[in-house]
Amino acid sequence: MEHKIFKLLSELSKSEFNRFGDFIVSPYFNRLQKVTLLYNEIRKFHPSFSSRWLSSEKLYGRIFPGLKYNDMKMRVLYSQMFSLAEKFLAAEKYFADETTPQLDITAEHRKRGNHRMLESSLNRLESALPAQTKKDSAYYENLSRFLFEKNHLGSQFAGNRDFVLEADTITIAHIIKTLWIYSTIYNIKGSLNIEIDETVINAVERLAQLPGFSNIPAVKLNYLLYHCVRYMDEESFFGYIEVMNKYPDVCSTADLYQAHVILLNFCVLKIRAGKTEFRKTKFELYRNMISKELWSYERYIPYAIFNNIITSAIENRQQEFGFEFLKQYTSKLEPGYIDSISNFCYAKLYYSLGELDAALGYLAKTGTSDDIFYKFAVKDLNIKIFYETGRDEQVYSLIDTYKHMISRSKLLSPEVKASYRMFLKFLTDLLRPGGDSGVLQNSLKAAPGFVNKEWLMNMAEKLVS
Repeated sequence: MEHKIFKLLSELSKSEFNRFGDFIVSPYFNRLQKVTLLYNEIRKFHPSFSSRWLSSEKLYGRIFPGLKYNDMKMRVLYSQMFSLAEKFLAAEKYFADETTPQLDITAEHRKRGNHRMLESSLNRLESALPAQTKKDSAYYENLSRFLFEKNHLGSQFAGNRDFVLEADTITIAHIIKTLWIYSTIYNIKGSLNIEIDETVINAVERLAQLPGFSNIPAVKLNYLLYHCVRYMDEESFFGYIEVMNKYPDVCSTADLYQAHVILLNFCVLKIRAGKTEFRKTKFELYRNMISKELWSYERYIPYAIFNNIITSAIENRQQEFGFEFLKQYTSKLEPGYIDSISNFCYAKLYYSLGELDAALGYLAKTGTSDDIFYKFAVKDLNIKIFYETGRDEQVYSLIDTYKHMISRSKLLSPEVKASYRMFLKFLTDLLRPGGDSGVLQNSLKAAPGFVNKEWLMNMAEKLVS
């Protein structure tokens, strides 16, 4: 089936799909009997929805018996179910966390003047909030809402009121969240063309260092992450890892995953600058991600992470680990990427083992992607194999295509474009007949870090020997 409702429903687990059935039979959420009939007709085909009995015409005949098929009416029915499915997902997320509904209940008691019920609700929250293990920005946001309601109750009756604590708590939440957002911004700033007004983050940075805030684990973690990525500070990088291990329950799985992505990019930049010792650090971060399955909050392993794990295994001469990872985790890639990414990863592994024909065979099976960095990575490997097998014409052709891609891209930052252009310049020098390989080697050594620099130096060294 092509309608988006079937794509959405196919992503629900069996228990979620059954709860969705309960959701749509509730008259509070749905009074459209035809939607309920549609659900009953399709439920036995979940999750694949691939049967010939699921054509719009056949479904229409069973839902509207005796009537001539009306495509518009069927599309409206699909859309009505899709709208209900989105509301169901929102309800699932809302009720998964007991604190948010309880806070909303508390606020409603206040608005309606139910002060006794408000006090009882606050007592339940006062017991529940300290038990939460994830003391992240969401925790402090919830705590500030609790304190707001408690202070309001104190204004109605005799009781403790602490407006400073309420203000400090919401400030902590904003410090954590702002540091986190700017960590992600600075992480991508080096690759993408982004302008940053640093007025706000400079102020938040100063706030995060104040004694009242700096000793809070979530503030400390996010400050170290922000500081390491903005200033490329190694002390903050290793400090983050130390604090992360000390307070393993502070971050959600999603935040911990994203933090690893930022730390990994930090390693890449350090390696590119010549600090090859970060290769081992990077590999350990990937192994930590795998052992904790940090991507589990998503349905699939992101293909970029999957691909980079193989690259890191190769850098650390852990090809056996790479093959085992492919065997164990390829099925966890998004279905549309399984063939292209797994073939590309096999190509890289076989290339690293010197089996160039096998690598080229796998490269031929890779598909296309809108990700420009994936496109560059595929071209890079093709270039290496073609050069090492003496197919210079193919290399020149890829260089030409490469240059056009770089020039046309509005997404890449000037620094990243310069890095790729440096690679193409030295590659052209490497191909030039009669060139002085000694001069080329010296020029490469003197050049700042850029993509594929190490490979070029190895190729230039072979020319000299």
